[in-house]
Amino acid sequence: MGSRWLVALVALVIAACGSAPVEATPAATATPIPTPTPWVYPADLFQAHLAEYLDPDWTRTAPDHPYLDGGYLNTGLIVVSVDARQIISPLVWEQPYGEPGPPEWGLSFARTPEEVGTVVLVWAEKPELWEYSDGAKAYGEDWAIKIVDFEAKAVVGTRWFSGGLLPKVKYVKGDLHADPPWARLMGHLRQLPSTREAAVTPEMALEAACDGTPVPWAAPYAGKVHPLVAVDSWVQRIDTAYAINRKWHNNTWTSPIQLVVCVPDPAKASVKAGSCGRWKRTDGTVGELGQYRHKSTIRVVVAKTGKTLQSKVLYGSVPPCGDAPADTWSIPDMDEDPPWHLFGVEVTSAQVNKYATSVSTQPVR
Repeated sequence: MGSRWLVALVALVIAACGSAPVEATPAATATPIPTPTPWVYPADLFQAHLAEYLDPDWTRTAPDHPYLDGGYLNTGLIVVSVDARQIISPLVWEQPYGEPGPPEWGLSFARTPEEVGTVVLVWAEKPELWEYSDGAKAYGEDWAIKIVDFEAKAVVGTRWFSGGLLPKVKYVKGDLHADPPWARLMGHLRQLPSTREAAVTPEMALEAACDGTPVPWAAPYAGKVHPLVAVDSWVQRIDTAYAINRKWHNNTWTSPIQLVVCVPDPAKASVKAGSCGRWKRTDGTVGELGQYRHKSTIRVVVAKTGKTLQSKVLYGSVPPCGDAPADTWSIPDMDEDPPWHLFGVEVTSAQVNKYATSVSTQPVR
């Protein structure tokens, strides 16, 4: 009796459930995650303006010293390879430490040519570092850069960077090439100030005049005395080896600087001055031993405009062919193939100082 009653009750429940409509619970809908729009760097837009970015006044010479500095950034940055004559896109380099997002490296890259405010010019060199036991070679990658204020049309900073390190022992075939120093360049640019006033000291302004950058606070070229400084332009330094620079350091000129005397690397250029005849090396190789004297083209720049006023070529000494004191000639590198070069003493600071002193009192041209 009890079991039949229980079965009947279950049947009634099933019937009741079957007769009443059951509403379906709507399926949960997920909010779609928007796909981020990738940053497409418009290099082609800038490429059409390449001639503006590679102005000969900026690209005629590359900085060649590892410890140059200075500079500031305007918004709207682009990086240009001088050798390849093309825009370097930041997208070709990986984000540091796998950081997400567009690879702007914490900098404000220009998106259109109208936004360009700073141009970073890059000269790349790939020196051979060493040779491996299998004959393959290791090549580094060094970058020399100039930072150009594109609005002011002036070079405001220079720098030199070395690329990544290479192993002394390798386990793969072929040559090895160091990574370009892109991350080091980006790190340097990130720490630069954003205004010229915060970046440029009086010394830096005068040193940059040798690159054609005007010095706003300089005095016009006029009068009977022309206050000046002599700058080693190849390292951008107001060298105290030139006695006339003491007037700048001691602030004894009677007015602000008018002229900058730009002195190049004294070992960069030379001319043949004679011959010591034919010499024989210990291995029997015979060749000419030439006499060479160094020469330096000294430029005088009007600081106010950054324009070259005049120039003069100074010469070092002619080396003697016979025995001579060590300070009058250099020992030729006889390991090289002939002809061999015997150099005299480079242009001295005394020669430069004498010329600079005469310029400081010359009649206005």
